[in-house]
Amino acid sequence: MKILYIDHHAALPSSGGDCRAVQLAQGWQQCGDTVTIVAAGEGSRTPCGDMEETHAEGVTFCRLSAPPPGRGVGGSRKSMQVFLKKLYVSAPALAERYRPELVIAAGGYPYDFFCAQRTAKLAGAKTVFELREPWPEWQRERYAEDDSRLNRCIADYAMGYALRNADLTVSFLPRGEDYCRDRGQQPARLITLPAPAPPAAQPRPLGEDDAAAIHALREKYPTLIAYAGPLTARRLPVLLAALLFGPGAGFAVGAVADIVGGVLAGYAINPLITLGAGAIGLVAGLAWQKMPGLRTGLRLQISVLLGHFVGSMVITSLALRLFYGYPWATLAVRIPNALILAAVNTVLLRILLENRTLMKMVKK
Repeated sequence: MKILYIDHHAALPSSGGDCRAVQLAQGWQQCGDTVTIVAAGEGSRTPCGDMEETHAEGVTFCRLSAPPPGRGVGGSRKSMQVFLKKLYVSAPALAERYRPELVIAAGGYPYDFFCAQRTAKLAGAKTVFELREPWPEWQRERYAEDDSRLNRCIADYAMGYALRNADLTVSFLPRGEDYCRDRGQQPARLITLPAPAPPAAQPRPLGEDDAAAIHALREKYPTLIAYAGPLTARRLPVLLAALLFGPGAGFAVGAVADIVGGVLAGYAINPLITLGAGAIGLVAGLAWQKMPGLRTGLRLQISVLLGHFVGSMVITSLALRLFYGYPWATLAVRIPNALILAAVNTVLLRILLENRTLMKMVKK
């Protein structure tokens, strides 16, 4: 079978980008299929010709020149718009050159399905839409400042259109059927698959400094836990203020930080989300004051966990549901993230509270 796989950000494993498309293409080619990956200029980093064919690691790429995604919603949108425009215009040439029997829209956003459908009609092929993430909801969370009613309607329409009109929808979401049902969509055909595993990485020896640091940790602690993923300590000043100066200070720092951060980033201030940010410090500070008899470690764990539970898991999740229409399945993902951040903040706070220099400054 001849497969045309559309993925804006597809890249080679050696480039450090999204190499999932290459993995799939290599696997399909071993089964006898012919695969061409349509992507932006070299890994979305180096623009090339408007339509240039390259070969690497046994895979055929058709590169369409597009600017690399910049920071923020503006840069990301510009890159996407340029790529989609060239993809739509190039549909006749893609259908003529590669004569696909199957066209897969796998860019992560639903807009590429319109281009995939056009190419498939010209080639007499079938279409597949990859449901990789709840894209409209994810965009509203990541770029809250750009969450206008018009943008929301366009994104929701594009997602609904792709789910309704694809010959086959392949969902990598753990609860893809529930997501489609929550959106009132019933795809003609839906298959739920586990997310593809990343390629097996070749182990590399640790640097001398890293090896020494890990050895020191092993000498001090019986068990080490490694976490790979995005972590943020932006709640650390809020919690520290709550523990050192009381719940009122924690609430003020959390609320003011949310407002100032929103203004600097150009976000629209949501009062309920601001309340959630302040509640993290307020609840943590109250819990810390009410449990003076507990040992420091346990007292700290309970205070931080309660703060994250009330402020982040409850109030902020409620705001996302009421104001932005997030489905419950998407909000449930916030729970493990909040637990991990609470654990990280607990460790960092314990280190800071045991810092004699810091505590002397606070007492002054």
